[in-house]
Amino acid sequence: MIARPRGLVVALLALAAIACSKGGNENAKGGNENVLARVEGSHLLIENRSGEAVHVQLVQARVAWIPASLPGNRMADGQSRRLRIAPSDRGQSVELFWWRPGKKIGDSDVRGPDRMRRVTVALPALTEPLADDELLIRNCVALGSESEAEFRERPPVRSPVHPVIPPRQVSERSCVEMAELSCASGRCAQELQTQERQLQSVRDARKRHRGDAGTLSSAAGPGAGAGAGAVAGVLAAAPSLPATASPLSATAREAFDDLAAGRIEAYLARMCPSLRETYSGSFMQGQLRKTADEFGHRGLVLGKASEEGKEAVAFAVAGQDAAPGGKPADPLLAIRATFGSADGRPCLTGIDQIR
Repeated sequence: MIARPRGLVVALLALAAIACSKGGNENAKGGNENVLARVEGSHLLIENRSGEAVHVQLVQARVAWIPASLPGNRMADGQSRRLRIAPSDRGQSVELFWWRPGKKIGDSDVRGPDRMRRVTVALPALTEPLADDELLIRNCVALGSESEAEFRERPPVRSPVHPVIPPRQVSERSCVEMAELSCASGRCAQELQTQERQLQSVRDARKRHRGDAGTLSSAAGPGAGAGAGAVAGVLAAAPSLPATASPLSATAREAFDDLAAGRIEAYLARMCPSLRETYSGSFMQGQLRKTADEFGHRGLVLGKASEEGKEAVAFAVAGQDAAPGGKPADPLLAIRATFGSADGRPCLTGIDQIR
């Protein structure tokens, strides 16, 4: 939904009907051009050019409301507001009601409208190609949906290491807010690249759950087509341990998937308590995010466990030999997860790259 100015919206149908009957469909002579509303890119722009303060209320459906003149819905003369249009609002219309303070409502000090004016604005559907900010919202919503599906599709594992943590729930509103903050601070394109790698990583995890290893992406960088053959070759040549995954091996894979998908909080939750505190600082989390970006960019795929002990599990790995930014990277021979112990249970101490 469009983020609206805070005002009083009360489901009292009778009072709303009375308010609208006193002018809901009337247009003052030369009036509606004084308070304007129009779509401008990704936003709805509202401008007050009426020469004095007015009160406004956006209405997107047939809901009952009271047009009360309150500080939260007041717009000073010359003031404008830009409200982000959510993707789900596209293809619909929104009505902007505006008024000047009139008589008091009942025995209160709150004033109702002098009379109602209405501006109807159509919210056109988005057209391809989408701008980065709209792509950011679309990918954010998709990432939330795919992550929930991936979590549901994970094979059941009896792991004593740590409770399995579900992905954080994502809403369209939270994605809109994230896009506004990212793009306002100049990080729109950077955030979009990170998000696309995370989305591909989650989709690859879903393919692994379904056994579609042949269709895994070798991911987000130049030479992706050639990477598919490399992945198949390296994984086929990996030494084979027993097919039944041990709890330690399963936890190592889950930790790798969390890190590769940028789910830093979930990754940290698997670590030993002493290390978890160390890695919770901004610097160490920044280092983890760099590692996550590299894993996502290279489209790393874990093969079979090639080594497994009480304190470590190593996996054959394949992916692109290019780091973020297109710089060459040393080929990886394996990914190794190491474990310690806390309260008599194993806990993750880290994930190493063996070159």
